[in-house]
Amino acid sequence: MLKRFHDFILCSYFFSINFQELQLFNLGFLSIPKIVAFVYLLFSIPRLNNTLQSKKIFITVIPILSYFALLFLINIFNINEKSYSFFDFTLFINIILFWFIAVHLSRDFNIANKAILCLALGSVFLACFYFFGIGLELDEMGRVSIFGDNPNFVGIKSTDLLLF
Repeated sequence: MLKRFHDFILCSYFFSINFQELQLFNLGFLSIPKIVAFVYLLFSIPRLNNTLQSKKIFITVIPILSYFALLFLINIFNINEKSYSFFDFTLFINIILFWFIAVHLSRDFNIANKAILCLALGSVFLACFYFFGIGLELDEMGRVSIFGDNPNFVGIKSTDLLLF
């Protein structure tokens, strides 16, 4: 039962990626994918031991963690009065999320297909919102954005429909 719910949260996360710039309650730090990712990570904690023991995935995560460590060191050496930030928490959480999702998808190939289908379905919903004029904005260049998202990113995320 917990596995099915975990799979559902993963599919929900893939669906919600299309709406990453949609702000809830006009709070800049709160978005739908962030909430779903937090719930996914919360339900991944019971499987933490299995995630840490996955050597095949860890080999692919090592270069990403090495990059993050290098970025951390560079930021520490370059702290000045204009920039006090040396630890990129968002990047770190995304690396952990990538690791957990990679382990999850490597254990069950059927959920990988369902997750990509959910990503494509989210793109279809976004296209329907565009068609009906919901969430559209014009920027200073005259380009249309939907829910405040960059038009280039909307196009990139919409190309997953070509996979089917």
